[in-house]
This record gives sequence, C-alpha cells and structure tokens, in this order.
Amino acid sequence: MKIFLSNLEKKVEFDDKEFYLFPEPKKIADASIQEIQNCGVGYRAKFIIDAAKMVESEQIDFEYMKKSNYQDAKKVILTTPGIGNKVADCILLFSLDKLEAFPLDRWMIRILGKYYLEKFELRTKSITEKQYDILHEKIVNYFGPYAGYAQQFLFKMERENYQKKWL
Repeated sequence: MKIFLSNLEKKVEFDDKEFYLFPEPKKIADASIQEIQNCGVGYRAKFIIDAAKMVESEQIDFEYMKKSNYQDAKKVILTTPGIGNKVADCILLFSLDKLEAFPLDRWMIRILGKYYLEKFELRTKSITEKQYDILHEKIVNYFGPYAGYAQQFLFKMERENYQKKWL
C-alpha cells in the first residue's frame, strides 16, 4: 500500500510523522496502466483503473451500497472487473458494514472443513460461484447475521494455532 500511495499521492506531515494521502478516484482513473503497474500491482493495474473510473462516474455508489442489503450491495460490487466473491465479501464486511459477509477462500474452506466438515458438507478445496453462494447461505444460517465476526475469529485462531506456517 505504501508503494501505491507514494507513487500516486503527496506526502503530508502530522505530529512529526510523514503520511501519504490516499488518491482521489479521479487521479487513479486518469493514471496510465504503467503508472499503476509501477505501484507493484502487476496485472491488476487495469482492474484498479477501471474500478476507479466506475467510482468516479458513480456507477459504484458506496452510500447506496451501505444502505442496501447484503445481496443488492454485492451485486453492485461484482460488476467491477477483477472482483469476485471473496473480494466482494471483504469489501462488504470491512468497509460497508455488511456483517453477514463471510469471505471464503481456500484457507477459510480448509478451516471450515477442519471444524465444520459435516455441518457444511465440504468435500472440495475450491468452490464454484454457485457453491460459494450456497455455502455462504449455510454459513449465515449457522452463524447468524454476524457471520463476518465468526470468519475473522476462525481465521485469526487458526493462524495463531499454526504460527502462520500455512499462510
């Protein structure tokens, strides 16, 4: 993140410490692919520019999504190129207060398989989009409307139990 910010935004000083401001969406939208790639994001550069353009043109409206239910907000986020279910759920959970969001990746599937194999009928290490939606529904039915907290607890617990060896 520091590389990204230092390449695109100016430094400010506060309490004798230097910080970089996060660039406005327009600045990112107007940047070249090369400028964004110089931030160390690789092939994601085009996706980042496209997402910034969507925010700038108000195709993505964060206030609308914050007021929307989980499903409607997720539909909007998934229209963004380069964003799939897991990243959409991260955005929903961490920035839009959708506490039923439960980001699922291979690590969370392994954790769920370890502790809840029969409950969620996990038989695979990866899942399709449809399987993601079905599993998410089962998770919310089991953990309730604050399933996102359960996801964070399980992830942190497993990392600490294995001293981050599996990440």
